[in-house]
Amino acid sequence: MNYSLAKKILVIDDESMLRYTLRELLLDLGYEVVEASHGKEGLEILESSQIDLVLLDMVMPVMSGMEVLYKMRDLQYQIPVVLSSGRARNLDLKELQDLGVEGVLKKPYRMSQLADLLGNIETLKVEP
Repeated sequence: MNYSLAKKILVIDDESMLRYTLRELLLDLGYEVVEASHGKEGLEILESSQIDLVLLDMVMPVMSGMEVLYKMRDLQYQIPVVLSSGRARNLDLKELQDLGVEGVLKKPYRMSQLADLLGNIETLKVEP
């Protein structure tokens, strides 16, 4: 991938080891990566950076993933979101789609599942 055209993914997750693992995988896949350890920090990054996709944990201190998602929509960010949650069964998938969620990964998930999901998201494709 041409790194000058790399798509930028914001990872918002309170688990530092998971953020590290995700960063390494996403870099290997050719994405640029920005990290936030909680929702408020993630929203601050969104205000100051061009982000192509948000990988968002649902359960975090400071702001939950749903709070972040609703705030993103209130601010009219049209950025696709992939949610990760250990409680994916309890989510209203129709509501999530209406909020621009492109996919939900149930923790623990394999990195290959994330890579496959990202490969299917149209806004992440880079034209040659």
